[in-house]
Amino acid sequence: MFFAQIVKGDLAELNEAGSQVVQVAWQGGITPVDTKLDEEALVQFYTVFVEQDGKVIPLTPKSIADINDNDNYHQLLVATELRIVKASMPAGIVKDPNGDPNPATHVLVER
Repeated sequence: MFFAQIVKGDLAELNEAGSQVVQVAWQGGITPVDTKLDEEALVQFYTVFVEQDGKVIPLTPKSIADINDNDNYHQLLVATELRIVKASMPAGIVKDPNGDPNPATHVLVER
């Protein structure tokens, strides 16, 4: 993962009151390393971090979109209005078209 941003309007495939959509981008198209998982299940491995009262708090996104198209984007619905500052995923969850698994990664969220 090399980039993350908050998306609004027509870019967001997900929409829910009191929530935000974070779009993350990877270097290449990605698929789950575990072939028993579908791409929708990847939401459980993402963590986003919000700021609240000077503290950084981890949250699991509520759902995921922009999936099953072999591109390098995911959109994550996060049930919060707090400022989202970072997105992350642990190592070995997704692989690129060459079959290389991802390293543990985190990126700051652009506004």
